[in-house]
Amino acid sequence: MTETKTFTADMLKNPDFIHNLYDYIRVVDPIQKKVSYQTGSYSGQIIGGGNECFSLWEREQACENCISMRAFNSGDTFIKINCWGNKVFMATAVPYDAADSRYVVELLKDITNTGIMDLEGKETDKIHKIIAKKNQALVKDAQTGTYNRDFIAERLPYDIARSNRQGQPLAIIFAGISGLRALNDKYGLKVGDLAVREFAKALRYYCKSDRDWCARYGDADFILVLDSTDEKQAYLTCKRLAKKISGMTVPLEGHVIRITADIGFYTVEDEHLTPGELIDKARKGLYTTDETGSADISEVHESIIRSLSLTIRERETALLLLKGLTNTEIAEQLFVSLSTVKKHISSIFTKAGVRSRSEFIAKYTQA
Repeated sequence: MTETKTFTADMLKNPDFIHNLYDYIRVVDPIQKKVSYQTGSYSGQIIGGGNECFSLWEREQACENCISMRAFNSGDTFIKINCWGNKVFMATAVPYDAADSRYVVELLKDITNTGIMDLEGKETDKIHKIIAKKNQALVKDAQTGTYNRDFIAERLPYDIARSNRQGQPLAIIFAGISGLRALNDKYGLKVGDLAVREFAKALRYYCKSDRDWCARYGDADFILVLDSTDEKQAYLTCKRLAKKISGMTVPLEGHVIRITADIGFYTVEDEHLTPGELIDKARKGLYTTDETGSADISEVHESIIRSLSLTIRERETALLLLKGLTNTEIAEQLFVSLSTVKKHISSIFTKAGVRSRSEFIAKYTQA
């Protein structure tokens, strides 16, 4: 027994033994998606770092099923199957806690001809589709086809880091169905499920680029992440989404059941936030859509406000004024300073031809 233990210890210390087990060994930063070290037996191997980890798989963006991020978050080891050209690899992600931080070691093995997967007689395209389907199943919500909550934890840190690195804004929209539980209790789960699917479909419509994505955050809650989207664009998307949702209905034995939603957003621009902090900021800006598609205010009032030629932020401030919010509450709702709110209000009053809050509210609530 002692001889066996000694042999095993010596074997594991031998770097040639480890390298013979795998075709590639590399150290990755799963948040930045960068390879800090890689070695392997294949031609074209990368020694050193700087390359994006997903480029090995001939991808232009991060893998949907990122086991390295999963290993990083959980401190556990994960395995998946991936394609590279006409070859199939088994990828193992192992977390390693060093003195300064946690790293992830990826161990890659060519299993094309090992019989582990039934690939005999199948064309390369079909093999890729089979593996892609299996990988997507781990990160997709079966009911809605959006990504699941695990994907949020694995993908959002990278998107935030990339946004800051490239100096491009990143917007997150938080949207949830209002009163889903009450809808289920009154009309049954079938109606509630249909409402959730239609709601998710409406959100996915706004994923315009291959870097945009939508994920289910909870039973009735979703997040929409929009790449290179500034505050103005995010605001307009929220307005369009609110209007689209206000027209959504669920049919039930000749009755029309309308869907309402809570919608909020936040835009990251050179701001280092955790995924949780970013989602919380989007949730704090929630407003509720009603039958008219407005944010707690009638379409008539919004039309009048629009006629004043206000900026996006001024119009948003004006609507909150009509709701009766104080300057401090408006600042918190819009995530701006109190001085910025006062500046917007002063401009609004000038354009509206009024001198006070009470005069403004009286003029446009009686219109």
